[in-house]
Amino acid sequence: MVLNLFALVWGFAEATVFFILPDVWISLVAVTRGTRAGLIACFWAVAGALAGGTVMYFWSAGMPELVTAILDMQPAVGPQLVGAVRQELSASGVTALVAGTFSGVPYKLYAAQAMHIDPPLPLALFLVASLASRLTRFLLVAIIVGWIGTNWARELRKRTAVLTLLLLWAAYYTVYFTVLPD
Repeated sequence: MVLNLFALVWGFAEATVFFILPDVWISLVAVTRGTRAGLIACFWAVAGALAGGTVMYFWSAGMPELVTAILDMQPAVGPQLVGAVRQELSASGVTALVAGTFSGVPYKLYAAQAMHIDPPLPLALFLVASLASRLTRFLLVAIIVGWIGTNWARELRKRTAVLTLLLLWAAYYTVYFTVLPD
């Protein structure tokens, strides 16, 4: 249960102010506890992400300057990216949010901009698109890493599999935060 509550909190945190994806936690659960445990953690992370997305949706509507300033301070986020997300949402609506799942653009930016387009995205539509985007991403992580953990990593000790996974995530975030422009 603690693993799942951690996934819930991580999902919420990443949807608001934290900058490391719940994919990291879901993948650790999947590689150490199996695909089923990873899938369960995935659903908890989605619940946290939806709650966090809702907070950003309303917080940004009430305090847009503060939310934008907080987002601008995050790694790999800047005013240009915030503006680009607003333009994408204006042009494509929820399609931009769903497509953004695999683009490297933080979900919280879509949540923060959803009320600032014309017309604003209704909360219900935003949440349905959020569910589709977050669930797809998290399920893929749980299934792929769970499969690797079951089929490939059984040849390795769990400690080696976890270390390998952590090194891969460290490499990913090194590239993400240093190579991608703000």
